[in-house]
Amino acid sequence: MSEALSIVTDSTAFELSAVQYQYPVSRGRQVRPLALDELSLTVPKGQIVSILGANGSGKSTLGKLLVGLISPTKGSMTIAGLSPGSKGARWQIGYVPQELTLDPDQKGEELLALFCRLEKVSASSPHVVQIIQDLKLGDHLLKPLKACSGRSEEHTPELQSRL
Repeated sequence: MSEALSIVTDSTAFELSAVQYQYPVSRGRQVRPLALDELSLTVPKGQIVSILGANGSGKSTLGKLLVGLISPTKGSMTIAGLSPGSKGARWQIGYVPQELTLDPDQKGEELLALFCRLEKVSASSPHVVQIIQDLKLGDHLLKPLKACSGRSEEHTPELQSRL
């Protein structure tokens, strides 16, 4: 494998060093599929990164590794110098899986309350209030989730006009 390019910076958002992920053996398979092989990457804070690739190339696996849902088979990873999945690292990175299993009738404020309880943060904390303001989510908190999704058939009138 070719030598990895590394960007040296004092302020690293995340760093992967020779990361490998091999899926466990599943029913009907005798081979452990290799999703990532010796991936090394350093991303400085403030950079926007897009991961592109064909189906099965490891994009979702990389996302799961970065948020700590799974652990690498080999290699090491840090998010802002912290272990993936640690509370501090979870505040540094956002992850939206390909498929969400949420109640489409649940309101945004109910989902916010759930996430705040999971993170042991008050929904009225200045940090949460600031995020709601910055992302202009205030009006969406009272809507059911199905009205907030671009994939939904049931859009609010202001969303319909943009489709």
